[in-house]
Amino acid sequence: MKKLLIFSLLLFFGTQLSFAGSTDIAIKSAKGLVFPNNNVSISYDAKSQEVYIKFTTPSNYKINYALYYLRWMDNQWVVLQEFKKENAPVKNIAVETNYKDNSGFLRVTHSARDVDQYAKPNTYERWMNRGQFLSKGKNDTEWKKLDL
Repeated sequence: MKKLLIFSLLLFFGTQLSFAGSTDIAIKSAKGLVFPNNNVSISYDAKSQEVYIKFTTPSNYKINYALYYLRWMDNQWVVLQEFKKENAPVKNIAVETNYKDNSGFLRVTHSARDVDQYAKPNTYERWMNRGQFLSKGKNDTEWKKLDL
């Protein structure tokens, strides 16, 4: 019984260490894929299995508002693919950036399953309907839900 417990603990901690190494690799390879690639940071919370992507939208960035959220969808999808290559478990993916005029921030969160299933041009509306879209002003402390 004692040997089984020790083996189980070694297996558990070995798996956790393996995920830590694989998430580092996924983060490094995914950073170059986020667009626009401006002040990109990607972090991973092993406990919640959430990936958090943050980047700065430059003030001179030309935004096509008809396709505005497609950039978010693409960023979630490419980063998720890097984590999947490394067999790192992901439940949720959040993307955050500033408003172009720096008046506040936008955050979009989806389950990894929804990103896998709906982050495609022909299922774009389903992706939009399944996400959590939040906004906050530059000096605000609380996020507010956006109704799209």
